[in-house]
Amino acid sequence: MYYILVKYYYYNNTLYAPKDSPMEDAWGQKLTFKSVDEARSFLASIDVDTQLTQQTYTTSGWYSLAHGEYDRPDYQIRKSREEKKKTLFPDEELPTIGFRGNKKIINNGE
Repeated sequence: MYYILVKYYYYNNTLYAPKDSPMEDAWGQKLTFKSVDEARSFLASIDVDTQLTQQTYTTSGWYSLAHGEYDRPDYQIRKSREEKKKTLFPDEELPTIGFRGNKKIINNGE
């Protein structure tokens, strides 16, 4: 899975400057893509078409800088890290049924 990181360029101590963050949809969920080509085609659909490096893009044409901004934002296509599901107990403790006082009750198949 891939996502697009939006990197903003503001002067230090600019009030209300947005933080660098993944691109989100209308519900605040991170946009994810199955491949780099799918992410590139999405960027092209929103007129981000100038390639700076292998996976970094920016807009072309006229861009109006906001207050405190010194350059237009960059859009970087990045690979998502796999999120491991957290479990309460490690796999070796799965046969455990419960606790009685300080003693573990284990089901040994009896």
